[in-house]
Amino acid sequence: MTDEIVSHANEIVHDLTLEGCRPEPLAHYLKALGVLRLVAEQADPTARGYWKDDVFHLVSRLDREGLLRFFLEEYEPTPVIAPWNGGSGFHPNDNQTGIQAIESSDADRFACYRHVIKQARQLLDHEHANNKETLLGHFRSRLEESVLAWLDAVFVLTTAGAKYPPLLGTGGNDGRLDFTNNFMQRLIDCIPMTKEDAPATTSWAQLDQALFEGGVVRLLRNKPIGQFFPGYAGGVNTTSSFSGDSLVNPWDFVLMIEGALFFGAAIVKRIESMQPGTLAYPFTVRQSASGFPSGKAAEPARAEMWLPIWPYPARLTEAKQVFSEGRASLGKRQAHTGMDFARSVATLGVDRGISAFVRYGFQERNGRAYFATPLGRWEVQEHPEVRLLDELNGWLEELRRSARDKSCPGSISAAFHHVEEAVFNLCRHGGARRFADVLIALGKAERVCGKSISFCKRHGLRPIQPLDPAWLQATDDGSVEFRLAAALASIHDIRQNVENVVLGPRWAKWNDSWKPWVVWSQDDLVANLGAIMLRRLMDARRRDAPGAYPVSLQARLPVALEDVASFVDHGVDDGRIRDLFLGLCLIDWRKAGWQPSTPIAGRLPDVRYGVLKLCFLSDQGRRLLGEPSEGVPPIPPEPAILRRLAGGDLSGAIRLACRRLAASGLPPRIRAASGPASLAVRLLAILLLPLSISSEQRLRECVCNVSEDEEAA
Repeated sequence: MTDEIVSHANEIVHDLTLEGCRPEPLAHYLKALGVLRLVAEQADPTARGYWKDDVFHLVSRLDREGLLRFFLEEYEPTPVIAPWNGGSGFHPNDNQTGIQAIESSDADRFACYRHVIKQARQLLDHEHANNKETLLGHFRSRLEESVLAWLDAVFVLTTAGAKYPPLLGTGGNDGRLDFTNNFMQRLIDCIPMTKEDAPATTSWAQLDQALFEGGVVRLLRNKPIGQFFPGYAGGVNTTSSFSGDSLVNPWDFVLMIEGALFFGAAIVKRIESMQPGTLAYPFTVRQSASGFPSGKAAEPARAEMWLPIWPYPARLTEAKQVFSEGRASLGKRQAHTGMDFARSVATLGVDRGISAFVRYGFQERNGRAYFATPLGRWEVQEHPEVRLLDELNGWLEELRRSARDKSCPGSISAAFHHVEEAVFNLCRHGGARRFADVLIALGKAERVCGKSISFCKRHGLRPIQPLDPAWLQATDDGSVEFRLAAALASIHDIRQNVENVVLGPRWAKWNDSWKPWVVWSQDDLVANLGAIMLRRLMDARRRDAPGAYPVSLQARLPVALEDVASFVDHGVDDGRIRDLFLGLCLIDWRKAGWQPSTPIAGRLPDVRYGVLKLCFLSDQGRRLLGEPSEGVPPIPPEPAILRRLAGGDLSGAIRLACRRLAASGLPPRIRAASGPASLAVRLLAILLLPLSISSEQRLRECVCNVSEDEEAA
């Protein structure tokens, strides 16, 4: 602990490093808020607080000893009660040690507390209500103002009934653990109950340890701390033996409950919601079971909170303003889920002045008890590319809602979890590689949903609509795999060979009737591309028939011959190309004007590829050889070549290709060649890749004999 003393407005101001107040666990974070609130409200209105090196700093007129004396001798506890709960101390069978001690105390600091308890007992005697929500309404309207901050932190009444923020359970209790009764009992351990008594030496040491980590002290055993400090909660596997007792520093418990009053609940009308009103709680969203190592898609959770870390000294009013707004916006709407909040942090949609967030999930652990589990720290840094996800807001919500349905196929739930995980990684680290991982997860989710079209239609889960071409630049990691996948995905309407969708200019919708051109059926990239090549040739030959499927080998993005050579020679990751291709198929290629990075100049592909590719150019050789007057294409397609390749007969396919080229005025330098069946199948797939006119010319020069005029020259 350091105590830096500075001069400010002719007063001595101390910057105290509270080593016992850290972002983790939640109890210690709340303890920091409690210290700031109580000092500012009861001792020094100019007090300020901030975080530095994961430790809370208090800037005030109080030095170390002054801060200790304030809490031990002057601090007036906030009236924290929950008479609507069994176990709160207000009912005959409850533990009444704490409440009776406060009622019988003559200390001035408990005067307000005594009065509120008296009011609550009178209301209980008068109302005789058994319904919890009815009691909540009576207490909210009739108790004095000093207790309202507590009531706002534990419940809020809506037209749909009482709503309970996750921080304080269901109205001040978590299962059978009542926070208010334990708060009163811990006050007995911390503060003298009479005017004459002095604070116990043990309490001095415990407070010093709670604030400054001032040495080892005796912790109370079998005194619960609830969900706020899982490490001290006790139970199975919490010690070297089979189970252990709960441990608590009473000042930790008292100050964390005081800090919980920083949060207030409110009802807000959400324009985008059809509900009459929803509970808004600072920095609180629905649980996303992603973004942390132990996350599971089906893990029970109450909610999650993103607690802010700010590096500049803030007064109590300034800190309260941040918490009262709890701002985490995505464009014009508020964040609803953990994934939304991560996106908001990455696009600077949170309050200015916050440098980081500590994410907590309220996970179900022991029976139906919940623990506030740290889920990681998130630095506030901008990743502008994350804004591209905004066009998926509706679809992501549809997928999330569908994945939570009990009848949802497990594959769709798993797909949503993978999408969430990819988005979290992107928001935390940024970069083209992680953005490409998001696109891959989307492509896989789309494939999975396409296998359960009836479920998707029933739950309003549409296909992903064509994505903005800006995704291309954001996901380009400069790899040969990306360039190859992008070239394949840019082929005209190739998405309809992959899944059962109907594409319009700017839309996509499910088609649940069987279509023969959907041929993508397995994970093998080469087999699938070969099937698409065969199908597209078949459809191209029938393109003049009424109602035929209009396809071609035309594409928006040609591929370089150097990249083709890498593909032919197994110098690429086929699985990565497959995954990227499925994601890139979702791009709206009609509007794409993006150009990929240029590969380093290198060797050309195998001559066997060149002979075959010249027989299957996207315009059947018109750019290369010109348009014959009779309208017949210079190089008519030869289906037998593809069938030979599909059957593994490379030598037979090469012989047919050489004859076709010679008959079209492009006599090749070779007449025959052979190779393994695996190469034949691979070449069939690679023939689908589109080439530019310059690449076609280079292939012609390498594969075909030069003319007599060229020889003379």
